[in-house]
Amino acid sequence: MARCQSLDFAGLAASVVTLFYLAARFSKRFEMQSHRADLKKIGHDVSSRWIDTAPGKEDAACAVDDLDDIDIADGLIWFTEKPRTPTRGGRMFEAGYALASNKNVIICGPMENVFCHLENIPVCADWASVLDLVKPSLRNTWAP
Repeated sequence: MARCQSLDFAGLAASVVTLFYLAARFSKRFEMQSHRADLKKIGHDVSSRWIDTAPGKEDAACAVDDLDDIDIADGLIWFTEKPRTPTRGGRMFEAGYALASNKNVIICGPMENVFCHLENIPVCADWASVLDLVKPSLRNTWAP
């Protein structure tokens, strides 16, 4: 996972705010709220409305909201996990959608599937490494 720290950065203006979509299991929504607060502290924002949603919202409405939130985001942080079953796979779809939409994607966690090995996706072992990657002094062109 050393790729996260070995990327070559080119600085962007400090006034640039990056809007991230956080793709994770729904059960991790409270953890994502904490990550949103961390990103806001360093000048970024989060478009993921799902992290403030209570269980029970209609699936189709959730899906439309999630795609809209990805569409307006500058990039997606994909929270991977050790492979396990069962999983519903929404975050996998969201990561694929972001990649197909030419969004910047960062992986936070283990190499969960073959798509985690794409060369143009930075892989960070943990949340602290993601914050180091996106903090304002390193705000960069980490895009492929």
